[in-house]
Amino acid sequence: MNPYHTLSIQNDATEQEIKNAYRDAAKKAHPDKGGSDEKMQQLNKAYSILSDPDKRDYYDKTGKEKTNQPSFDQKFIATMESLLFGAIESVPHGDIMDVIRVQLSLNRNKVLDEVVTCKNQLKKLNRVRDKIKSKKENIFHQIIDRNTGQLNQNILIYENEIIFIDQCKEKLSDYIFSNK
Repeated sequence: MNPYHTLSIQNDATEQEIKNAYRDAAKKAHPDKGGSDEKMQQLNKAYSILSDPDKRDYYDKTGKEKTNQPSFDQKFIATMESLLFGAIESVPHGDIMDVIRVQLSLNRNKVLDEVVTCKNQLKKLNRVRDKIKSKKENIFHQIIDRNTGQLNQNILIYENEIIFIDQCKEKLSDYIFSNK
């Protein structure tokens, strides 16, 4: 994915041009406006790359998105280690695998609630933004745009976390707890 093409801007676009392009495209692509989740996710990803000077510079130099994230296996092991010791403490004689699966489901629900909260905040901010008018440069638009950009980045992070939790649950389907 080329974030410049996704936002239909030139490689030398200014920060303001990036914000404006993102905002215009998001209005059309938003699922509540008849767009698709997939297109909105692409726009969010493009914006998250181009709105962060470090990520943008890395992309401009390499043509790749900068990631400092651990591999799935590293993250899976760290997550399972935490859940395992928590399960042992809370249920010393029960089915630890069930406890881990339940905790993953609870975590998924919490993250899903965060996505809903962010999306509701976005709706409120966009409603307010559309009502604030100015004959000059609108500082309130800039403030709201900065916050909507961060909310969209948070949504992307939360949605990736949900995917990770679902992958963990799938990987755990091979494990059982036996008292034998």
